[in-house]
Amino acid sequence: SDETDDGRVPGSVAVASENTYGTLAPAMRDPADGSLYFATSNHVFGGTDNDGDPFYLLDGGRTEIGSVRESYPKSDLVCASSNEGYRPLHRIRDEPGRVLGQFTKVGLADLKAAGEPLEKVGVKTGHTTGRIQAVDGVTCAYGAICKQGQLKWGEESGFDDGDSGSVNYHPDPDDPEAGVLVGGFNNARTWWPGENY
Repeated sequence: SDETDDGRVPGSVAVASENTYGTLAPAMRDPADGSLYFATSNHVFGGTDNDGDPFYLLDGGRTEIGSVRESYPKSDLVCASSNEGYRPLHRIRDEPGRVLGQFTKVGLADLKAAGEPLEKVGVKTGHTTGRIQAVDGVTCAYGAICKQGQLKWGEESGFDDGDSGSVNYHPDPDDPEAGVLVGGFNNARTWWPGENY
């Protein structure tokens, strides 16, 4: 795509392991040294023993843009170091563009109380919006470890396999024209009681 012609790769594009694909998150920064990494869902890479695995961009072919540096099965996160010539961006492809930071749980609760929607751009379902239903939900999908503090938003039609790794976002309340704040990472399809998203 045009976004990656110069090696700069925004979030919300298709990435893959050897066997499956997902959605790339915007650049993830290591707070210890400021390094930037590619990131997506760990389950796209099989869950365990994936350090060093190739990290592909699906751009009409399979371009190796990095390799898995570290995986976090409990958080369902995998980080990849970039290969020479490629750089992760703090951006979401197309609109809305620049990612400025992230919401706190209190900030998300404020959005919920105000009836403000969240949005995401996933590889499979594209751009979707939806209302926030819970900022402290629990899900037990993807492994035996239940995950607390989950953000439940949208509806079933807004998520599908392949969207895993995408982020949800909302314009920065203080400066909507400047960019967006991320509400949560990894819009994976999951299972809530009586629902499948």
